[in-house]
Amino acid sequence: MVTGVLAAVIYSFWSGKLQGEFAQAAAIVAALATIVWGGYYATLRVEINESGITCRRWLFVRNFYSWENFIHADLEEMDQGEVASCTIFFHFKGGEKCTVSSRFFLLDEVRELRDEMRAAGTLG
Repeated sequence: MVTGVLAAVIYSFWSGKLQGEFAQAAAIVAALATIVWGGYYATLRVEINESGITCRRWLFVRNFYSWENFIHADLEEMDQGEVASCTIFFHFKGGEKCTVSSRFFLLDEVRELRDEMRAAGTLG
């Protein structure tokens, strides 16, 4: 998506189809917004290991949730023909929450996590 928007902006400038300062400014804003949006999704990571869950949003923004503070996890699934989703909501002491969803990660990987949690008895 980012590549497509950037290619369209570059082509529009190169071909001379963008006329007027407003159109050029709008194209630059669209390109910058696309880079920020794409950068967020490119750096989004969730690492789950024996000590807890580390959620990374952007390069330097990390949240760590320790299993010592884990209360419970809820599951929300939908499967309607060709549209399916799976979301796991982790709840921790102090009201902290972490979400792992197929909106951001591969559906099969979220379902694999669901199955592992069910086998471990941490997901109802």
